[in-house]
Amino acid sequence: MVSLEGRIASLDYRAAEVPLVLQAMAKGDAEIILGVASEPGLGHFLLAGLGGVFTEQLDEVVLVPVPAMPSVIKQILEVSRIGRLIAAIGPLSPVIDALWALSLLVAENPAIASIDINPMPVDAGGCTAVDALIVLEETS
Repeated sequence: MVSLEGRIASLDYRAAEVPLVLQAMAKGDAEIILGVASEPGLGHFLLAGLGGVFTEQLDEVVLVPVPAMPSVIKQILEVSRIGRLIAAIGPLSPVIDALWALSLLVAENPAIASIDINPMPVDAGGCTAVDALIVLEETS
């Protein structure tokens, strides 16, 4: 088996010319998608669903109006199909904490049009954002 360093060396790249950053693979009990969406006239909504390949396969998320307190986020997740699926795979409390943080972020930064965090591995220790996109509202 050829190491990554061996593959790079075979391509004749020099570290000074092409910096290389490696990140350990993030793992969790479940992969989720979290985010924020904005609808004109309605405001911001938090969204949560199963992440990775399940995002497209299930095509289902739960929406929570912003601002939302953790108790409201928990209540909405617990009665939703997606919330029950997440809870069956991994712990729900880190998801609630992450959604609460997104709610606070959007409340303090209303110019945020959307946030997409997918995948986001979650386990009892918390959530880890692996890939995220924040889109600001266009100003004219």
